[in-house]
Amino acid sequence: MSSAYGAAGGTQAAVLSTIGQAIKASGSIIQVEKDEFEKVLAVTDQKLVAACPAKGLFGRNQYMVPYKGFVFYLKHRDLVRIPEGFEVITAKRIWNPY
Repeated sequence: MSSAYGAAGGTQAAVLSTIGQAIKASGSIIQVEKDEFEKVLAVTDQKLVAACPAKGLFGRNQYMVPYKGFVFYLKHRDLVRIPEGFEVITAKRIWNPY
């Protein structure tokens, strides 16, 4: 029986390691308020935004934009005006691991 428990423990460790690597690969995600998100949009050189429209009556619009090695994340009821010249990727779902 001890070998079965050992195998299960090894599998669990592998899963936890994989999750940890995925979180590291995603970089640092910083959740901000709408006004701060708009400030980042105004100064970023990477003109790319991922946007996920709100779903349902109580849903929130979600946005992510890269800036200086970070990803800034906004979840808000109101739409954000994306400045001219940005490429907008419409996401089916945005998953925030935090």
